[in-house]
Amino acid sequence: MLGLFTFYLLFIHLVSETTAIARNKNFTCNNNKQIAYSGQLSYPMFSHSALRVNNSFRRKVRRKNRGGSRKQRRIKVIVSGRSSTPEKRRDCRSKHKVINIDCRNINREKINCDSLACLNCQSCRNTAREIRHIMQEHVEQDKSCHLRCSLFNAQAATNKTTLINDLITEMDTDIMIITESWLKSVGDDAKIEELTPSGYKSSSFPRLTGIGGGVLVHRNFLTFKNTSLTKFKSFEGYELRLQHPKCSIKLIAIYCPPPSKKNKFTTAVFLDEFEDLIDSYATDQQQVILLGDINFHYDSTTDNYAKKLKTMLNNRNLRQAIDEPTHIKTHTLDWLILREDDTLIYGIEVADKALSDHFVITFPIAIDRPKVEKKTVTSRNIKKLDHEELSNDRKAIAIEHSPNDTSTSLVEKYNVTREKLLEKHAPLRARTSAPWINADVKLQKQQRRQAECAWRKEKTTLKRQIHQYHHKRVKKTINNAKRDYYRSKILSCSTSKALFRLTSTLSDTNTHLYSLLELAVIAVKIVVVVVVVVVVVVVVVVVVVVVVVVVVVAAAATSKQVVFDLRHNLRTKIHPRTI
Repeated sequence: MLGLFTFYLLFIHLVSETTAIARNKNFTCNNNKQIAYSGQLSYPMFSHSALRVNNSFRRKVRRKNRGGSRKQRRIKVIVSGRSSTPEKRRDCRSKHKVINIDCRNINREKINCDSLACLNCQSCRNTAREIRHIMQEHVEQDKSCHLRCSLFNAQAATNKTTLINDLITEMDTDIMIITESWLKSVGDDAKIEELTPSGYKSSSFPRLTGIGGGVLVHRNFLTFKNTSLTKFKSFEGYELRLQHPKCSIKLIAIYCPPPSKKNKFTTAVFLDEFEDLIDSYATDQQQVILLGDINFHYDSTTDNYAKKLKTMLNNRNLRQAIDEPTHIKTHTLDWLILREDDTLIYGIEVADKALSDHFVITFPIAIDRPKVEKKTVTSRNIKKLDHEELSNDRKAIAIEHSPNDTSTSLVEKYNVTREKLLEKHAPLRARTSAPWINADVKLQKQQRRQAECAWRKEKTTLKRQIHQYHHKRVKKTINNAKRDYYRSKILSCSTSKALFRLTSTLSDTNTHLYSLLELAVIAVKIVVVVVVVVVVVVVVVVVVVVVVVVVVVAAAATSKQVVFDLRHNLRTKIHPRTI
């Protein structure tokens, strides 16, 4: 009886501990690959009972070799209180699984999903897979409801405005920071309007001397207060302060050009000025995010300047969040610098869109964004309407009426009949994309997306070349479709008034496209071009006249000499001289 009672107590103890494990919801997976439960776990009666993952304890095992009884080997540990025989191990898969964990209530901030692969026993593999799947769903759900910010080094956005517009729309980003835009302060407003999609606003920060500059494109519901950092000479920077009802964030966008003899920049000067920059925001109570093209190889272990920059960040409790290449030469040139304890940014994505040598960096900011209402435009294609068929159908349809019908009811019946005819011959269609996006453009985009997925999967040079080829085809197709669309729009204008109205609509409906200074500059350029053309034409005419006169005079002189010689010969034959 005493033995049965002891066995019963041991069984109750084992069942209670297993139930406590099964009901536990908050657990973490640390870097030592050990699962730490918030509840206590102890099996004092069993020497093999321990909960350690991908780790082990050592047990002396007799072996027939020189090691003898002192030879030790690692033994995998399973979550069980029974002996580790094969039968018991197989039984662990079904009877001792960690079950009934409500993964929806798991605090994802306490779980390192990358370390969940360390679970070895079959009972925990399913749990790890389930947790990883739930975590991925949470991350994707958070990305869809949080603000999306993108960083892109365009390397001359002047000839990529349509593609950048399409990129912002396709990625559904809320904030796009473009460096190296190469846009000028005067005369490039049309380019800025062209790269700004519908429902967005843009702000340009052109560089005063040389190439460079940046552009901020953001949605209409966001408010920014922008300031240029002009006191730094070795790099250009802009403070973009996002004014949100819940918090205020400062985005410090910088671009550091490579040092050269032309710009007379040195790396030492950049490090000193960059240190002054981060020190100026060290005591700032707001969230500060520093991002941009630093032109330092973060992945390099031999670059002394990169080491100094890393040390500078570590000493100030800062970290660089991008740990993968951002350039086609497999270097990390674009940096994203945050505070060490900052949890505002997560899920950083780096994608090669084949628009420049730099990749597009996208990351969500943990701020709820309102639902974006897409503007839907409905229209009927009246141009392709068959008027003869419409007239026949109109004659075939008779509007039913009675003597008691009033004029209002007759008009309603007529409108209903007209709507039916129009819906039959020119149905009402809704569109939200750009008006020049046709079936050919959609097909080219689909092929480009397939090529991009294939390249992301295999990461070979051939797949990248195929992706770039399809990207060039998409670029060419979009430009042709856009040119044809606007050409047809312009040709459809029958009067100068309609043409002026169209140009005003295309440029900007709310504000004037050019300021008075820009108009004066354009007028001066036009006058200079006209004067040069007139001078060239006059010079060409004078040269032609001179050449013609010279040719005529030469021909006259030649003909006179020929006539004189002919007369002389005739006289000689008629009156020969005698010697």
